[in-house]
Amino acid sequence: MSTNEAFDRLRPVCVQLTRKQTTENVEALRQAVMSERQEDLQNLQEYVLFPLRFSLKQPKQLGQDLCKNVVDCMVAIFEWTSISRLEMFQDVFTMLCLLIGLPMDDEKRAFEMSEEMKLSVVQCLTAIVKNAQDSVLEQVYSVSFLPPLGHAVSILLGLAENEKLRQLRLAAMEALLALGQCHRKVSQGLVAKVGDIFSSFLPGVSMSLCKVITGDLKQGTAVTVCAIQAWTKLVSMVMNDTVLEKCQKNKQKTKSDPQVEHGGPSRRLVVERTPEWIKATAEKIGVLVKRIVAMVTHSSWKVRLALVEWAETFLVQCPKSLEASIPLFLEVLVSLVGDDYANVARRSKHALETFTTLNTESGGSRQLVELLEENLHSMATVLPRIMRTAGDTKKLSTLTLLSGYLTLLGPKVASLLQSYQHLNKLALALVQVLELDCTDVRIVEERTSLIGPTGMLNMAENLPLRPKKHFKHFHEDRIHEELIIICRTLGYYGDITLLVDHFLDTFHQTALYRKQAALVINEMVLGTTGVGVAVDVMTSKNSEEIEDVIKSLIEDYLSPSIFNLATSNQSDASSRGNSSHDWTIPQGQESGSILLANLNSNIVLICQLLEGIGMFSKVLKKRFRYLLVDVLYPILEKLGSENSMVTQAAGVTLMEIAASCEYRSIGDLICQNADYLVNAISLKLRHLSQNPDAPLVLQAMLQCCTADIMNHVDDTIQEILRSLDQYHDVKAMQFMRVLHALVCAIKQWYPCQKVQVKEKDVACKIRDTKTSAADKSLYGKETVSCDQIRDFFIDYHKQKKIAEGHVTPDDIGSSEFDPGVGQNDLDNDNTMDETDEKKKVPKHVDIIIQILERCKHILSSNLPRLRLLVLDVIGCGCQTLADHENELLPMIHKLWPSVVQRFSDKEELVILKAFEILCVMADASGDFIRQRVSKDVFPKLVAILNRQAAVSLKTGQSYKYTVGFKLQKIILSGIGPLCTRLDVSENDCDRISTACVQYLSVRQPKPLQEAALRAFYSFIEVDPDLIWLKLNDVYCEAPLSAPHPCFKDIKMAANPGKRNEFTDNVQKLLELL
Repeated sequence: MSTNEAFDRLRPVCVQLTRKQTTENVEALRQAVMSERQEDLQNLQEYVLFPLRFSLKQPKQLGQDLCKNVVDCMVAIFEWTSISRLEMFQDVFTMLCLLIGLPMDDEKRAFEMSEEMKLSVVQCLTAIVKNAQDSVLEQVYSVSFLPPLGHAVSILLGLAENEKLRQLRLAAMEALLALGQCHRKVSQGLVAKVGDIFSSFLPGVSMSLCKVITGDLKQGTAVTVCAIQAWTKLVSMVMNDTVLEKCQKNKQKTKSDPQVEHGGPSRRLVVERTPEWIKATAEKIGVLVKRIVAMVTHSSWKVRLALVEWAETFLVQCPKSLEASIPLFLEVLVSLVGDDYANVARRSKHALETFTTLNTESGGSRQLVELLEENLHSMATVLPRIMRTAGDTKKLSTLTLLSGYLTLLGPKVASLLQSYQHLNKLALALVQVLELDCTDVRIVEERTSLIGPTGMLNMAENLPLRPKKHFKHFHEDRIHEELIIICRTLGYYGDITLLVDHFLDTFHQTALYRKQAALVINEMVLGTTGVGVAVDVMTSKNSEEIEDVIKSLIEDYLSPSIFNLATSNQSDASSRGNSSHDWTIPQGQESGSILLANLNSNIVLICQLLEGIGMFSKVLKKRFRYLLVDVLYPILEKLGSENSMVTQAAGVTLMEIAASCEYRSIGDLICQNADYLVNAISLKLRHLSQNPDAPLVLQAMLQCCTADIMNHVDDTIQEILRSLDQYHDVKAMQFMRVLHALVCAIKQWYPCQKVQVKEKDVACKIRDTKTSAADKSLYGKETVSCDQIRDFFIDYHKQKKIAEGHVTPDDIGSSEFDPGVGQNDLDNDNTMDETDEKKKVPKHVDIIIQILERCKHILSSNLPRLRLLVLDVIGCGCQTLADHENELLPMIHKLWPSVVQRFSDKEELVILKAFEILCVMADASGDFIRQRVSKDVFPKLVAILNRQAAVSLKTGQSYKYTVGFKLQKIILSGIGPLCTRLDVSENDCDRISTACVQYLSVRQPKPLQEAALRAFYSFIEVDPDLIWLKLNDVYCEAPLSAPHPCFKDIKMAANPGKRNEFTDNVQKLLELL
């Protein structure tokens, strides 16, 4: 009864849709169908489908939107019911295939149809295949129905391969799997039938899906994963060993089909899975397998996991039919054993274990270990060629595979490498692959900063990284990381003593492989701790054996013939003021120019040795303290090197040692081991010609430590000063670098309070000047009365008479000339002097004085870099002595003649540095040097400004990068504050401002104009009346009239009201006055 009632409810809707095909009628039928019971709908399936099938007979008249709605309604019906009649299945299946594309014109039809319509048709195909009963499927997978199935497969492959809509591509591959009955478990008989049918489609299916798998990354991970899964299930269904064996026993089974027996046309499409066919197909599939294996380096872990399942499926189900491809499937699993994602690595290990178990039980294949050892040897043979010729993707996949072989072999690596042939082949491959690129000129040219107050002190605080390695055969960081994993895996599983001995032989045999051998040794030793090795459970190593190996390596690494290789040419050293024998060249090496490539190679090798020492400290941890006696002094030598890469590598090594040995910092490391460092320095300074690097160690110690080190190095500093006196002609640069580091360190350890207070006062003065200027601009200019003008001139006349010596008795009786007051002041000064003499000079002040005493002699050196360094030492020394005036002023008096000569130097950089030091002296000593500056310096500065003003007036943008521009800018920026600090006279202010006023021209570079404006801000503070007069002489906005008729009118050089090149800047300054 319920079926009849359902029929009564559905009949009007079906009739209405048959009469008029509209979207509303289709939706009404869909709603009615969804409201019925499944049993009733199953009984009325054909009746309900009739109007829908009838509507699809003429799709062009309906339009794509209505057709899509009809197909969606059919999908809903098929998902709710099952197909029990072959005729129904065949009719709907054929109609849907024709709807997407005709057999001879499918591409054109598919192109014309919308993607949404294609998606609905594909979903309907999937629904009818999934919901067809087994009795129907038994007839579908027969020779007679082979053409429609082939048509459907070709359409679905085309959609999966060519469409843009990701959802449509996924639906097409899902339909393919449904056609292959891969979505559910079916009977063995049906599996055989499906395999027989799909064997005819296998070439097209495998090739098209392979194209999808290896397609563009833009298609998305989901498409790639789905294609891998479809390829796996469909190909394994056809090539399954179990099914193939049964097919061989039932070769005549397909002849039961009447059409086959009578030689119908479909018989020509049937493929018989004979041994010959299986062999030929396996060869062709092997070509596609090689292409798919390349996807093992895909960036998505989902794709890699799908590849693991792909390889496992064929190793388990098709080991006989696809025996030739087994090594390729193993490559995938081995490559992914050490994958970064735990799921991928765990699944790979499980798949390999499963394959090993099956092989052991069957006994028909070689053992997995033997296969891995053979593949490892083959891989080591071809690795250098691949790294030289292949692309980065191929290189990475090869290295990943090699790493997987080693990880999979595990502890068996030690026994394998007992064979000299295997060990030599693998070692040779690694040193060839890791060949470093040493052609970059920056390796030898980059220098450690010599000038400046901080030196390398900040380097220890900012935690620099290791110098980046550049390899000749690859540039990808992932490739380098994979090679590191290989080396560390060897060190973890292999016999570390055997491996180190072998690579040390390579290290000493030829300089060509020395850098690579050191790199491999370093990583192998670090690998003994298990760092970077993919292991489930860490196994402890023999610590005594590792410690003996490290001691042996340190002895080799620090041998003078290797660790003290030349890092610069002798000619460069002589230009820097070193001795005739370059301190970077070991004793006994022949003099002469060294090729750039050799210098670069030496620098990179030293960096590798330093990196290795740091790694050794990570291995031994606190036990490395016993080796500090041997390694600390050589590392500090390299820390003081002029080459930037060597210095950086040494700094990082010291940080690693400090952390491994549980010191708080590098300074703590050096301070606690300073006793034997200082002793070694003292011994080597006595034979300086044989130990030219000794001062560098003290320099490095000073740059990295705190004031606590002073108690340890006091005697050593005196030895340095004595050595400077003895070797000042040939070793001045080297010793001054040490003294510069010492002065900068003392400046930082004992900050001067006087300089800090002065800086605050200057900042307040500038702020007050700006505030008063702003007030004047707001409230207008001050009005001056006649009485004020009269008082000004009376006072001026009086002061002028006193200056000329015309003093009246009234003036003598004033308090200004009270002899008692002057006598008291004199007595107080004498008392203070006697008190100061009794004060004991601090140790660091005494050291600074001794250093500055020597600077006055070396400042006349003919080497510009040495003169710059000495000036920098003088500047730091004066800042340090600012709180000790009794020591500072006599020292400035002694240094003054040498410093003044630098303002006539041929090198503009030296003049620039000399001006900076002059400003430092003025800050420290105040007006003590006012007369000296006025007499000795100002004339030279005026000459420089006048000479360069004509040059900068006609230049372009490129002039900003010249030394002359920098000199102008520094002088203009500093001359104003200098005049303020010295409180210069009116005459000095006049001549300096006259030289600076020409930089107010708009034709000068903008930075110079801004610097000149800042200078005039300071001049205004010194003598505002003078500056007002000078500025009005350059540009006068209106004629100036006298305040009283008794005065004559003032005539200026500039025409009143006429704009010129100075107008803009002069107006800004006049607003402040």
